[in-house]
Amino acid sequence: MELHIFRAADGAPYITKDESSIVEIFHPATLPGIPYSVAEASVPPGGRTVPHHHERSLETYYVLEGEGVLLVGSERVALKTGDAALLPPGTPHAVEASARGLRFLCICHPPYDHGQTVLEEEA
Repeated sequence: MELHIFRAADGAPYITKDESSIVEIFHPATLPGIPYSVAEASVPPGGRTVPHHHERSLETYYVLEGEGVLLVGSERVALKTGDAALLPPGTPHAVEASARGLRFLCICHPPYDHGQTVLEEEA
């Protein structure tokens, strides 16, 4: 594999199944041979993702900017710049952004795939 550089100006945001806005940084669909995906996710001020889980992916969040709350089942965990969370496959979760919004890296292994993202029933 050779060196590959991602330039933010080249990234096109799209809305994922959980309704967060992401920009794929590295994904095997565009960079064959890597076994994971890296994306920058954004949740707008006061916004919230749809509760969901990933059937196969181990997902890591690393907060780049802002504050919010990670909802894991009935647990609420405060997140701020520099915090990281590791979500095993099958873990129901959602993210709520504070009034400042939230921007974080999402690293998934195996790579992110709409097809293995399952929306949770809200109570």
